[in-house]
This record gives sequence, structure tokens and C-alpha cells, in this order.
Amino acid sequence: MSYLIAIDSGRQLKYTGTLSGNYKEVLDFYSELEKIFITRGIKPPFHYSKLTRKQKILFRSRVIKIINNSNMKINVFFHKIPRGYSHKDYYLVHIPNCISENLESWIKSQRKDCDIELIVNEDYNIRNQKNGTNIFIENLIRQIGLRVTGKVVAIFDKTRQDKKIRATLKLLNGSIIDFYASKAQTRDSKEVQLIDIILGYYCDENKDFSRDRIHFRSI
Repeated sequence: MSYLIAIDSGRQLKYTGTLSGNYKEVLDFYSELEKIFITRGIKPPFHYSKLTRKQKILFRSRVIKIINNSNMKINVFFHKIPRGYSHKDYYLVHIPNCISENLESWIKSQRKDCDIELIVNEDYNIRNQKNGTNIFIENLIRQIGLRVTGKVVAIFDKTRQDKKIRATLKLLNGSIIDFYASKAQTRDSKEVQLIDIILGYYCDENKDFSRDRIHFRSI
């Protein structure tokens, strides 16, 4: 079985959104979104900021209905940097730690061996910090590993041709999870486009979203 975690930021790093679920469910969701947009002449890649105000209003109810009826796990985090935190510690350590906390129970619930593809939009390149998004990804995997296995996780060589960061987790129930993580641009990733659209609508007005589907947290 293959699963997905997609992560994107919004409002100039004021928010982070995460989307996780069965890979087929995620791709089916994208297909539904595609049907809504293409009928109005909007072709992929989809990006919330590229929609006109009129288009956002036109699509809103249909997009939110699809989100609320999905089986995906969606989290929205509002960034509130505590006093004394550096941007490096906050964005590259604290945020991955908070995300790992929210994903912990979902990952622990996996009862069979599986793959999880982790895709992060290349938004976390903090000033004066080289390869910030890669550091974000590695810290997230390490935090997840520590939470679900109780051990420090080794990060595999990421210099292979596909440039993916790898790790293998053995859960306490015996299940083996292989992580394959990479960074992406919105234009190149359907998965990132999905969380971008969800995050855009949620940040604009969240009153019609199901609280059972989207979980909000100020961090």
C-alpha cells in the first residue's frame, strides 16, 4: 500500500498545510478538482494565487464539498514564532516537530508494510540557511521516527539520481514503513497543488470546512 504526505506553506510562511492519505484517494481528489477547473478553462498546474477573485468565489462551494467528503487527513498550522526563537529553529525544527506530533497516530495506525511518499514544497529556504527545505524534511522524518519507533532514525543517502531522502521505520507493531521524501515546486507536483488550493481557501474563509476533516492549530 502506498500513502502520501504533502506539505505546503501559505501567506508568505504564515501558515503550513499538510495533506496525508492513501495515494489513490489523493489522486482521485485531484481528478475531481481538475474537472471543476478545466470546465472553466483553467488548466494545470493549479495555484490558488493564480485564480481571480471571481473564480475563487465560483469554485468555492464545490471545492469545499470535495474536501469535506474526502477521507484525507488535513492539518493547518498558524505560525506564531515564540519570543526567543530564531527563524532557523522555528521553521526548520519547531514546525517539523509539530507536524510529526499531528501525524504520529495516523502513522502508528498502519498495520501492514507500506511506502509513504513525503513531498514538501520548496518554501522553507530560510535566509542564511543553505538547503533549508532539505533540513526541514530530514528533521521531520527524524521526529516522526523518534515518535513512532522510540529510536533515532538513520537518513539514507540522498545523492542518488532521483535525489530522494530515504528512511525505513519499524513500528512497534512490526510494520515496516519506507519513507521516500523530496522537495518540489507547485507547478511540478499535483500533490502540492492540492494542499495549495486547500490552504488558500481555508486561509481566506474557513467557516464551511468540516472540523472533522481539517484540524487547525496555532503553533
